[in-house]
Amino acid sequence: KEVFRPKLYTTIGKHARSPRLSRTIVRWAGNTPNFRKLKRDVYRKRWPKPDQLNYRLFAEFCLKDFKKRTLLETAHTLPLYGAGCKFWRAPDEDHPETKGQYFVADQIEYRLRPIRGDVRGTQYLYGRPARAGIAPIAKSLGS
Repeated sequence: KEVFRPKLYTTIGKHARSPRLSRTIVRWAGNTPNFRKLKRDVYRKRWPKPDQLNYRLFAEFCLKDFKKRTLLETAHTLPLYGAGCKFWRAPDEDHPETKGQYFVADQIEYRLRPIRGDVRGTQYLYGRPARAGIAPIAKSLGS
């Protein structure tokens, strides 16, 4: 019986793999660290068929579940791409900020919108500024 194996396209914004390499994985290499990394890649290149070119393909990062969305993806949907906005961790999008621990983005520069970029801002603890001009911790983990 044939078992489905994902095609190993590269990440969006990265150089393509050599065309001489097979895009499917061989049975003995299925649990290597590089394969696990490629399999979990949320920004893997896709090659849709013409009938699959619709708004869902282009709105993929906006329609992503709140718990899986990164800070850059969230900031990209806001005015001025999130500069001047207040961000905090919460279990869902309707949960208010109550601990006084939040991050206010001063500048956001995208290298590859909305996937890669740099965020700089001020971290607040108990409602008072603690550090300015810093990058947030784990901004690309979606946590």
